[in-house]
Amino acid sequence: SREWPGRRSEVREAVAGYRQPTLASELAAAAEILAAAGIAFSAEGDSGGLPPRVEAALAWTVREGVTNVIRHSRARRCAVRVIRDADRIGVEVIDDGKGALAEPERRPPAAAGGRNGLTGLAERVASVGGAIESGPGPGGGFRLRVTLPIVPAGPGADVGGRSEIASMIGGEES
Repeated sequence: SREWPGRRSEVREAVAGYRQPTLASELAAAAEILAAAGIAFSAEGDSGGLPPRVEAALAWTVREGVTNVIRHSRARRCAVRVIRDADRIGVEVIDDGKGALAEPERRPPAAAGGRNGLTGLAERVASVGGAIESGPGPGGGFRLRVTLPIVPAGPGADVGGRSEIASMIGGEES
């Protein structure tokens, strides 16, 4: 059988695209999991009209940040902020917990191909030209911040995620 190397990479890219989380879905999941853990949650900002890889990196940031809040922080509150200007977008996950991770993050050896935790997130963020910062928050607790370059959406760009995120951020509590 003949193999087409170009087609193989196209298929891999398409399949990876199906697994990309959206920011709206991760914010919704964060609200649910934090509520179940008894941690108050708030979200603010607007992310509409992002390229899929940029949105996925932001979604992974929310997932990783909230996972760390649940596992390590002993926080009472967690906030997610989407910060956007003309050519950059960022997401911060901030908690009021005990600060930096008390227990070392467990990572599989690099040889095992592990892309877990903040190391895996840093790799994802770097792949789209972004930067990651993590450490004690300005008022205590812990802050995870990812900043990415974006290309502003042009006329007619799909901004479908905007209303979904805006309605979630609007503060409807259940």
